[in-house]
Amino acid sequence: MPSYNSADVDIIFGGVRLSGLAPDSFVDIEYDEDSWKLMIGADGEAVRSKVNNLSATITIRLTPSSFSNSILHGQWMADQATSKAAVPLLIKDGMTGTSHTSDGAWVQKQPKKDYQVEAQPMEWTIRTGRLMPLIGFSKEVP
Repeated sequence: MPSYNSADVDIIFGGVRLSGLAPDSFVDIEYDEDSWKLMIGADGEAVRSKVNNLSATITIRLTPSSFSNSILHGQWMADQATSKAAVPLLIKDGMTGTSHTSDGAWVQKQPKKDYQVEAQPMEWTIRTGRLMPLIGFSKEVP
C-alpha cells in the first residue's frame, strides 16, 4: 500500500533545509499560467499556442518559533540590499521522488504577522522565474 509522510518532504532554499514547518498545509506551489492558450477564430477554427512561462509562486508556512523564519528574512534583507539574492530552490517528496526545482528563487514579501491567543503560522511568499516539475510515483507499483 502506498504511503505518505510529510516528514519526507524537503524544502531547500539557498542551500539551507527549512525546518519548523507548520501543521496541516505547509507548502503550496502554483504556476502562474496555463501551459497552453486556446484561440478560436470567428469561423470556429481552433489553434492552441504553447506558453513557455514556468514561473511560479510558492507559499511556505512555518511555525513562528522556527529558525527558518530568520533564514528567509535574511535572504529578503540581502535581496533588498543587493538585488542579487535569487537562490536555488528544491522542494522534494522523498517517498515519491516528486520535485520542483529552480535556479533562481527569491522571497517576494515579508509574511503577514497575526497575533492571536494561539500561535499562528508565518506565511512566506517565494517567487521563481522558472520552476521545473518532476512528478514521481509511489515506490509500490500496483
